[in-house]
Amino acid sequence: MNAEFKRLLSTAKWDESRVSYWVTKNEKLIRKTLTLDAKEQKKEIEEAGESPIYSYNQTDFVKERVAIEVQFGKYSLINRTRMTHIEGIYADFKPIFLFLIRVNPLNQI
Repeated sequence: MNAEFKRLLSTAKWDESRVSYWVTKNEKLIRKTLTLDAKEQKKEIEEAGESPIYSYNQTDFVKERVAIEVQFGKYSLINRTRMTHIEGIYADFKPIFLFLIRVNPLNQI
């Protein structure tokens, strides 16, 4: 099912978003490097004598200012609901279901 979601949404110009960054156990150093790009973060952490820890934030599908997360398998049954605010619309997303909010005037996914 994941592959089918990816195929359908990719053809409609929805793309994955991934932001990579480096952190360390030193909170002050993390704050200092927060606005740097990943390469510079790693360099600053190493120059400070700390061990860099690689991490990233990933979103399954993004188009313009709308994001979609698809969850199946062990994480899909976590009992949680999150209220999301998108451009004046409040939507209740439950992990078992995927709701697509059509927000563009052409009614395209």
